[in-house]
Amino acid sequence: MREEFRNKVVEFMNQFEHTLASFPNSPESEKFKARSRVLLQKETQRVLAGNNNEVEKRYNYFVNSR
Repeated sequence: MREEFRNKVVEFMNQFEHTLASFPNSPESEKFKARSRVLLQKETQRVLAGNNNEVEKRYNYFVNSR
């Protein structure tokens, strides 16, 4: 169940890609988009590995509130 929760969080995070696609094409925005994608990938890996304390905290809250 915890892995399923993490996957849902990553699915939500990946929606950010649609936001990045809406930025205009310019050298500055391309740098921003590239950096954002790198950070998103790193954070995605942290979430899937269980190393994001905020995600883990929310999972515990979700499970314990049932």
